[in-house]
Parts: sequence; C-alpha cells; structure tokens
Amino acid sequence: MQKGTLSTTSLLTCLHLLVDGLCACCVFMLAPRIGAENSLLLFVLYNALAFLTQPLFGQYVDSVAKRSKVFGISMALLTLGGCLAAASIPYAAITSVGLGNALFHVYGGKTVAVQTGNDMRHLGIFVSSGAIGLVVGEQYASLGGLAFIVLVMLSLAALLFLQETATEAVIPCMRQLSRLSATPRPASAVAGMPYLLLFILLIVFIRAFIGKLAPHAVHSSSLILFGTLTSILAFAGKSLGGFIARKFGAWNTLTVTLLLTGACLLLSPQHLSFALALVLVINLTMPITLWLANQSLPGREGLSFGLLAAMLPLGVGLGATLTGYAIATPLLYVLVATMLIEVLVLLALREYRWQVLAMSVVMNILTNLPLNILVYNYPQIHASLPMQIGLECCVVAIETMLYWMVLKDKRKAFSYAILCNATSYLLGMLYSMIC
Repeated sequence: MQKGTLSTTSLLTCLHLLVDGLCACCVFMLAPRIGAENSLLLFVLYNALAFLTQPLFGQYVDSVAKRSKVFGISMALLTLGGCLAAASIPYAAITSVGLGNALFHVYGGKTVAVQTGNDMRHLGIFVSSGAIGLVVGEQYASLGGLAFIVLVMLSLAALLFLQETATEAVIPCMRQLSRLSATPRPASAVAGMPYLLLFILLIVFIRAFIGKLAPHAVHSSSLILFGTLTSILAFAGKSLGGFIARKFGAWNTLTVTLLLTGACLLLSPQHLSFALALVLVINLTMPITLWLANQSLPGREGLSFGLLAAMLPLGVGLGATLTGYAIATPLLYVLVATMLIEVLVLLALREYRWQVLAMSVVMNILTNLPLNILVYNYPQIHASLPMQIGLECCVVAIETMLYWMVLKDKRKAFSYAILCNATSYLLGMLYSMIC
C-alpha cells in the first residue's frame, strides 16, 4: 500500500464514520419530536434519498473531472442538514443529510477505487466504518453530539480537500489506473460482465434481505448489547473481507462465505452465536462484491458503487414487509437449505464456474419458491407421492433448460439438474422424517 493511497483511504474511512454518525444523529434526534407516524416517514425519506439516489450521483461523479467539487457539495449539504436538525426543521434536515450522504458515498467509493487500482483491502476498510458511525450517531443523538460530529467532520474534510486538490493534476493517470484491476481478469469472464453485475446485485439484495428477515432470539434487555455486537462484527467483516479474498482469491472466498452464510442462517435459531457469526461472514462479502462490480464496469466505479447501495433498502424493505407473514421465514429456510445443498453438489462434481453456481442460485429462486408456496397452500400434495414426483419432474425440466443456457451441453445440464434435485429432495425427506 502506498503512503498517499493509505492516507486517502484513512481519511475517507474516518469521514465515512462521521458522515453516517451525523445522519443517524439527525434522524434519532428528530424522530421523537415529530411522533411515531411521522418518524416512520422520516426514516423512509432518509433511506430513499441516501441510497436510491446513489446510482444517479454515481453516474454524475464518473463524468466529472474535478471530484473535489462533489466532495465539497456533499460536506456543505451534510453541514446544512446538521444545522437544520439543530433548528428542529425535520424534513428539510433529512433531505439535506440524505443527499449529502449519497454524494459522499459515491465520491468515496470512486476515489478509493481509482487511487488504489480497485484494491479490495482499501474498499473493505472504507465501507467498514459506516456500521460504527450509525451506532455512535444513535447513542449520542443530541445537540452536543451533533455539534461535535460536525466539527470533527469538517476538520477532516479540510485535510482531505487540500490533499485531493493537490492531486487533481494527475487524475487522468488515475482514471486510466482505475480501469486496471488489482488482480487480472480472465478473458472468459470479460464476455459475461453484464451478467456478473446482475449476479452481484442479486447477492447484495439477498444479503440485505436476509439481514432483515433472519430471526434473532434476543431479549429486549439485550437489544443494545446485541446491536453493538452486530455493528462491531459488521465492521470486522467488511475490514477483513478484502484481505482474506486477496490471499485466497475472490471467487474462492465469496463461495465459501456464502456457504457459511447459509449454514449460519439455518443454525441461527439454535443459538445466538450462529446469528452473530452470520453477521460476520455475510459482511466478509462486502469488499468482494464492490471489487467485482468495479470489474464489471471499468471506469464507472461511482455508478457501480451506487447500484450496489441501491440494493440495500430494496432488500431491507422486502424483508421488513414479509416479517408479518408466517410463511416467510419457513420459505426462507427451505430456499437457503436447497441452495446450500445444490451448490455443494455442484462443487462435489468439481463445477467451479461462477456462471453455473450463479445459475443454481437463480433457478432455485425461480422454481423453489413457487413450488413451496404451492405446497404450503395445498397441504394435500404432501400426501400424494405421484404429485410430488410430477412436480419434481417439472422442476428438473425447467432447471435442465436453465443449466443448458449456461453449459451449452444437454447431457451435462440434465445430469446436474437430476443430481441436484434428487439430493435436495431426498435430504429434505430425511429431515422431515427425523424432525
């Protein structure tokens, strides 16, 4: 790591903590003053502005030559929002900090990626501090806490602004560097880049969805401790993910961490330690998904960062919507268990191509969910073995077609579909007999 890039990453990481802390401070300071119903609207407004606008801002950041102006605008909006929050003007304050937050994130993501040549370690460190910032902002949601955060943020912003304006003369060189990966891309992967981006977006969406819907048996008296622990583990996972992936390879690390995520999710009702482990391993994927997204959109790191960020409220929103439905959690567990089994079958067959493993995940969402919703609504299917076999044959036919789209080999596609479905079906029957 070069001294200059390390300095930039360090400053942006500290600013990330303070920016998220400022936003959380404003939200939690204003919410009690406007009532429960309006508080919900305030949270929705903030998340919509802070996350869903990032793809638009990211595209803008990619197009400008002097990113220091973007950084200045983001700091101005955040400071203005803090002042409006102190003056108890809630919606204007949240609009200002939400837009400032979105601008800062895409600026930071773009700057770190460009100046480090898309180094996963730097990306992970940059995004890690936000989790701590949210806790700090919530715990110190007061005028004194707000003033302190703004003061420190502006002091660090001045240092970074001076450093960035001094280096803008070499931005064309940096932009060329941003098109290069820290790890060379295989030629076979280049052709599938649009599909790779879609798969990465799906992973981020699922990550956010699971984080919201996954049940955690925590007593109300332990909620603060649990929240603090999850923030620390999220920070650790994001910080370490890039280093681990750098050592063992991005795809190897991503595959293992996603498998561990599924296992921890299935075991989380058994003990709280599995729920905490779930937080750690799922956040290990963060820097890897950022790196892969930048790989798929070279030179457009702001847009790729923004697209991934926009998936977060969508996943969380769907998870929050489904928490009131009794069927949601059982369906999630069955889906995750099936995905886990079938990916392990493919790995046992020495199938390591990301396109095939990704298709396995996608096809399970397309076939497993409708099938289990059907069985849930028509329990008599359980009593009819011919009906079960008929439905499984339909699933095998669909999955054979989907595997063939990737493999271009009918025999192998059919064998994968048969082996994966037979294994998951038989293990499911065995589990239902034991339990």
